Amino acid sequence: MRALLCPASLKGVLSATEAAAALASGVRAAGAEAVELPTADGGEGTADAMYAKALNHDAPLKERRLLYYGAKFGQLWSAKQLRHSSELVRSVLPGMQTETLPTDHGFFNAWGPPHIGMSYRLLDLFELGEQQSVDQLSVEDWLGLNHMYGPATTWTGAQSFGYLNAIMRSAIGENEILQRGLITPSDDAWLLESN
Repeated sequence: MRALLCPASLKGVLSATEAAAALASGVRAAGAEAVELPTADGGEGTADAMYAKALNHDAPLKERRLLYYGAKFGQLWSAKQLRHSSELVRSVLPGMQTETLPTDHGFFNAWGPPHIGMSYRLLDLFELGEQQSVDQLSVEDWLGLNHMYGPATTWTGAQSFGYLNAIMRSAIGENEILQRGLITPSDDAWLLESN
């Protein structure tokens, strides 16, 4: 038997990594195989879970499949929870629209391999579209940030903006979701020395 252990932290008691190790110890003591995959919900331990070692491509096929389908479930569940939040907002504030701005870091290798494309660190854009999780999906351009910080420290500007909009449009498909393109104006006044 194999157990996939994906605990979040036990606030103030154990980190997600420590909780996974403790659970794995018990599973192994019972004679089963344990796969540790600490997780987080955005609170305590999120950074540690995000930067945990990824599954090696040379891992056994069964283990890769297990983690692949675990990640797909995580994507599906995240989109479902976002849709649920949108429904709650609309039930309390009739006519209110919900929006999300998914990160683009994975598409531009900001985190480095293996965190590219729609990896576990990102919401699956196609799952968001299929489940109609929000009323509006947004893409940010980074043009202003390119000006502020320089091309060596940010993305590529207009080409990136077009690329992400095309992916988002494909993800939305025929669903009734508004797509927004957010242009980031440059305000570099804070870079000037104050007297």
